[in-house]
Amino acid sequence: MGGGYGQSGSEVTLSELAIVDEFLSPVILSNYKINPIDTWDVIENQILSKRISKSNPAWVIRSCIRTILDSVLSHNTSNVAIQHIIELIKIKKGLPSFSESIFNIIRNDIERYPQNVIIKFIRSELEDNGIPSNIFLIMVIFELINLGNKAAESILLNLLSNNMYLKQDVFYYDTLSHFHIIKDRPELKLKIINKLLLNNSWVIV
Repeated sequence: MGGGYGQSGSEVTLSELAIVDEFLSPVILSNYKINPIDTWDVIENQILSKRISKSNPAWVIRSCIRTILDSVLSHNTSNVAIQHIIELIKIKKGLPSFSESIFNIIRNDIERYPQNVIIKFIRSELEDNGIPSNIFLIMVIFELINLGNKAAESILLNLLSNNMYLKQDVFYYDTLSHFHIIKDRPELKLKIINKLLLNNSWVIV
């Protein structure tokens, strides 16, 4: 995702990504923990309810993603927060995209979120054309498999049956690069290798 810092002599510059990740996102999350009702009201009614525009840019919404994910764990806002995340996943704008930001946050703290909810997010990402838009989703799938999630295993095998997925080198090689993290599942590893070999003339593991 990149650090977003730059320096030239005594001048230091911060990218939009650095401002979001290092400042805005933590501040919003901190405010949410102190005053969840008012903070959530601002996020939902003053930010998420508006279309992306010059007055409501994507980076403002991106700054709220960590807090929205935190709201998934709250009994009062869980269902609404889940729906907001699903809607953000389907918006393919900005660098990084909302989907990239969401799955990157999840993969770094995967055991914190309900597995059934993560699966719901994954399926919403794959709903349009059957393939992911970013490698963080693939990382999340592998992490879920290691946690014993059968739905994640099924999703991975379905992806490996999709020629559109395997024709994109970034996904093919990302699958290979995460292959080794599957623990104590020789039968699943064999299934993965077989699917890769069916669609390619060679494979390196």
